[in-house]
Amino acid sequence: MTQTGFNKQLADRGYEDYVSLKKNLKHQYKGTQVIEHIVHRKQTTPTSTTSVEFEEKGGLTISDKASTELTIVVASDTNDNAYDGYGITGHYFTAAGVASTFTVVYDTTATTTEVACASDFYCWNLRDYTPATVLVSSIAVQAGDNVYVGTTGMVAGAELRLATIVATATYPVVTTLFGAGDVYGLEETDTAGDVGLVITASYFTPWGVEYEGKFTLAATTTNIVRLTDSTTGYPVLDFYRRHDIDTTALVGKYVAIGYDTDKRVGTVAIDVFYGVIEEANYMSVHSRHFAPSAATGRLFIGQFDVTNSNVLKIATIQVYFTPKGESLSTMISWDIAGGHQLLPMTVELEPATDFTVKIADDGATPVNVTMTCYLLEVEF
Repeated sequence: MTQTGFNKQLADRGYEDYVSLKKNLKHQYKGTQVIEHIVHRKQTTPTSTTSVEFEEKGGLTISDKASTELTIVVASDTNDNAYDGYGITGHYFTAAGVASTFTVVYDTTATTTEVACASDFYCWNLRDYTPATVLVSSIAVQAGDNVYVGTTGMVAGAELRLATIVATATYPVVTTLFGAGDVYGLEETDTAGDVGLVITASYFTPWGVEYEGKFTLAATTTNIVRLTDSTTGYPVLDFYRRHDIDTTALVGKYVAIGYDTDKRVGTVAIDVFYGVIEEANYMSVHSRHFAPSAATGRLFIGQFDVTNSNVLKIATIQVYFTPKGESLSTMISWDIAGGHQLLPMTVELEPATDFTVKIADDGATPVNVTMTCYLLEVEF
């Protein structure tokens, strides 16, 4: 539920408009990077009083990922008494970013029986561990066997496996590591001129830490590719919100990141999209942003520079955000008559919450809205 409007009491905040906010932040956080995020786009309203997000989406429906935690289990695909008395230890993150560990023993009656590991799993902890140490069996997997960690039904269902340890090994093959934050990339149509193009996607985890992933368009650019962490080279498992998606050349067709709801292994389609670079662009254009965690930064709404091209009609601008100190989302709305308006806000967002802008009209006449959105982010 999102409230419309708010009533806040702000004591001695030290700024009253966008310019004074920038000066205040640069003074208050001297020596710390203050980043100005500017989003500019011309967009036609939807001929509806129901608002749509201010973004370039390539004709796709762009979704936000849920931060739902998973209940995970462990089992072997073969009943083998050699595992009796032995177990497996794993390191993972919860959706709150809490680094956690589990240790469980294999079922001694039948090692094919799934044993519960954790109920708050978001992804493997590849920030503090390597693929060789993030999940370790105290006994090597027996010849002809595989040990799986995943969600219920994983022994029979490959798509439910989040890690696989193959015969003679004690830790998983890196390509078998998955999480609730898996993300993949592809191009809309096979485009020879885009083969080998590297797509860089900076993103936030559910707990508000920013990282960078990337993928390279394959020889057949419509082939789905997993994003890998730009620093470690490991698969991205902790994706939650896009920040920026870009490349070094204009793309021939849209390039998107997302997820296949039906498959994890051998993904053949992306049916939930998290972001897109539209055809003939080299970067994503979207108003949505995510506030960093309190430990890594602060995010402030600055101002909106809006022009409505139709002097006889109204464009409605809606801003969705969670003010600092609040737990629930707020929406502020302006009706902009034909012409130009500058809308200052200078409001700080609650850490690890969403910000976005939507537009609508009177439901009968679409109007062209040209808007520039300004945000200020302090990076610690």
